[in-house]
Amino acid sequence: MKKFLVRVNDQEFEVEVEEQIQKESKKAPVSQSPAKHRVTRSGSGKVLAPMPGVITETHVKIGDIVQADQTVVTLEAMKMENRISAGKDGQVSDIRVSVGQNVSTGDLLVVIH
Repeated sequence: MKKFLVRVNDQEFEVEVEEQIQKESKKAPVSQSPAKHRVTRSGSGKVLAPMPGVITETHVKIGDIVQADQTVVTLEAMKMENRISAGKDGQVSDIRVSVGQNVSTGDLLVVIH
């Protein structure tokens, strides 16, 4: 555990943060940045939800050609919009979600071939 002193609106709080060491994996990274997620295994073509939330926008339709870093859906989680990217170049063959749908971590969102 590490202890930090955090100041919020001129008030100080002492917080403890537990460190977790992650082992290296051969999988592609789940997150490129806080706001953009690449959520496919290398070459899998399956775009999965990185967290639970609500789909607020779909940016592609079946048949569209996409690039690996192109946003395919926007997922709102904890009042933050997260742009979920394709993860690989290809053609959208299936969209498994619609605007307003609740999703859980790991749910299949889009399939790319």
